[in-house]
Amino acid sequence: MIEVKDIKFAYTKEDIALRGVSFNIPDDSWVSIIGHNGSGKSTISKLLINLISAQKGEIIVDGVTLSEATAPEIRKNIGIVFQNPDNQFVGVDVEHDIAFGLENLQIDHDSMHKLVSEYAEKVSMLDKLKREPHTLSGGEKQRVAIAGILALNQKYIILDEATSMLDPEGTEDVVNLIKTLKTKYHKTIITITHDLNLAALSDNVIVLREGKKIAEGKPMEVFADKKMLDSSNLELPFDLDFYDMCNNSSLNGDKELMDAIWEYHLKK
Repeated sequence: MIEVKDIKFAYTKEDIALRGVSFNIPDDSWVSIIGHNGSGKSTISKLLINLISAQKGEIIVDGVTLSEATAPEIRKNIGIVFQNPDNQFVGVDVEHDIAFGLENLQIDHDSMHKLVSEYAEKVSMLDKLKREPHTLSGGEKQRVAIAGILALNQKYIILDEATSMLDPEGTEDVVNLIKTLKTKYHKTIITITHDLNLAALSDNVIVLREGKKIAEGKPMEVFADKKMLDSSNLELPFDLDFYDMCNNSSLNGDKELMDAIWEYHLKK
């Protein structure tokens, strides 16, 4: 479990990113942290991997408090996939990119080759090991980044706006992979996003606004608060908006119908 306790962080005196934020990320869960630009959600991802350090509060990962001393050990369990897939591809081809982290761990060549093949297969990239970055789609590049995390056997996977630059097909690729990682490989997924369609698929949603946590809960519960979403500049997609309208009408009493509308969205 990841525990975030009363975290405060400011880039400058005027630019306060987080104002005492607390939440938990349970094991084997998918949690989405949502908010408009400037809400503090991307600052959270930087803090979780110790790119920056909190000025107050603490982050505890599996019982270990994150600090400069413990960061190297904790990073072994937390991987991150960034927004722009081109900025994270470090190898000359898919095979070398997946192998990069393993080389840093000084894994022997034979073991490395087996691990690269194993995890490339898990993300459906085994037949593309010799492909160069410019020949891959955005979704494929994100799959390669996730394969590199899996090869290092990292428990927590953060996707920081990892679908925002992808086309619908690439987004669908990543979403399907997230579902597989959670259900089949029991990875804990944290998506940092402003995409409510993506957030609706997660187990839990945390809403940030101007550096404060203003809501937390199941997506269908959080998204029912239209006033809160409007005040956070978060716009419901049409089908979620339709669900919200039904939820606030006489249809709300028909639980079977409301559940069916929600399930329809999740299967889109």
